[in-house]
Amino acid sequence: MFGDLFDAAPMRKLLDVHGDTVSYKAVDGTVTSVTAIYNELVGALDDFGNAIFTLATDAALGITAPERGDEITFAGEQWTVVDVRDDEAGMAELRCIRGQAVS
Repeated sequence: MFGDLFDAAPMRKLLDVHGDTVSYKAVDGTVTSVTAIYNELVGALDDFGNAIFTLATDAALGITAPERGDEITFAGEQWTVVDVRDDEAGMAELRCIRGQAVS
């Protein structure tokens, strides 16, 4: 029963309600617009310029396998993925470090 509460459908609803459109650039140079949650509620932004973004890992939504070195552009700022944690609901948490502002 616990697993039913956290499968892909409820998590995707979270993306619909709380997500923002971000530009996602894979290390191979492919750029995709996806919906991601900038997760500041868990203290994701720290003194070192780190943040956590949550997004769906689904080919239909644009990303299948996030990896270190990918880049996210959110609110005019570039973030580089330094760590990826997948879950069983088809979502990924990406720990990112802030880069240079994007014009």
